Parts: sequence; structure tokens; C-alpha cells
Amino acid sequence: MEVFMSACSDAGFRHNQNQDSISVFSAMVHGDRVLLLAVCDGVGGLPNAEKASSYCIQEITRWFCCELPFLLGGRRKKQRVFSSLKILFSKMNQSLYHLCLASTCSICLIVGKRYYIVHTGDTKIVFFQKGLKYMTKDERVEKSHILHQCIGMKEELKLQKKYGRISGVRMVLAGSDGFFEKLQKKELLQAYQLDFILDETDLERCGRRLIRLIRERGEEDDISIGTIYFK
Repeated sequence: MEVFMSACSDAGFRHNQNQDSISVFSAMVHGDRVLLLAVCDGVGGLPNAEKASSYCIQEITRWFCCELPFLLGGRRKKQRVFSSLKILFSKMNQSLYHLCLASTCSICLIVGKRYYIVHTGDTKIVFFQKGLKYMTKDERVEKSHILHQCIGMKEELKLQKKYGRISGVRMVLAGSDGFFEKLQKKELLQAYQLDFILDETDLERCGRRLIRLIRERGEEDDISIGTIYFK
């Protein structure tokens, strides 16, 4: 099975710098293909919000390269991975909390035929299966942009976690809140005609086209989107 990956980010008009950070990674570990998609969004209204999201992505990258390979050999893989991710998020939370910074964060890790999701905030992870399946829940006060949970907001962090088989999933998408605010589910499905995506250029072109559409509708926030497509 071929795997295509893409990441697109567009700075908005509300801030001097892009407060989103996004990464996609691929590696072979112990004979398994390992994929990681992560998106973070520094909380607006706080100083240096772009540094908060950038710090989180740097720590996630370090974890993926330096720690994850040692977690995937042998038994009890699920417990070891989630335990390590909990420690990672706790470290990021304490660091940002003491610096008075904050960031949302959504991670989807795929190891062989299994996925691991860890999430906090209002970024989102979506699976393209038979239609769309939203794998994370917004941690915002209802009908507002006020977060009640994210990295650095409180001394103790509660995480959303999910685990399961990736079979049947044709594409994984992660995006910041700016990507989803003015976009309907049916438009997201229509934009990605999965049977006609031939390479990573096609995948990125779909993302860029959606970003232009969202801008035309007046979205001023930063917009970031990452995708993993299974051909």
C-alpha cells in the first residue's frame, strides 16, 4: 500500500506570525510502517503564541525520533506508547504553564495497522472512511471560542485518547480550528476525490484549494491542515 503525506499552512490576518505548527513523519520501525500527524495552535490573545505551538511540535518531533523506536518492540505496545505520550504531554503542559503560554494539540500516530490519538483543545482529527468520522471533540465553551482545556492552560491536563484499527480508513486529516470554522462536512468530502489522487502533489493541491475557499469566506485566523492518504 502506498502512503502519501501533505502539510499546508497559511498565516492569517489576526497576528503578525503564524501561530499554527504542523508536522508529518514517516519511518520504518521493527518492520512496521510508522506515521505521525500532529497539529498545534498557539492560543491567541496570549503573547508569543507561535512559540507555544512551535515548542510542542519540537518536543513531539524529538519524541518520535528518540523515544518512540524503543517503545515498539515486544509486548504491551499500546500501554507503553500511551504512557510515554502522557509523560510527553505532561512535560509540555508544565513547561508552557510556567511560561504563561498555551497551545492546542492533536496527534495521530499510526503503527502498522493500529492508530493512537491524543488530543486537547479545538484542533481536530478526521478519518475518511464511509463518509467522515471526527475522532476528537472540541474542548471549547459551547458556542464560543473560549477553551476550557489545552496544553499550558491548567496545572493538571486531561487528555482525550483513542486507539483502534486503521483498516478501512482511506485518509487521516488533522487541522487547526481556522480550517474547520467555515467549512461544511460535505465540502470537505467533495474536495478530496480520493479515487483520483495520484500523488502528494494532488493531495497538497486539494488542501490549498480548500484554504483559498476558506479565505474567500472571510476567515482571518491561521489555517493549517495535514493529511495522510492510503492509496
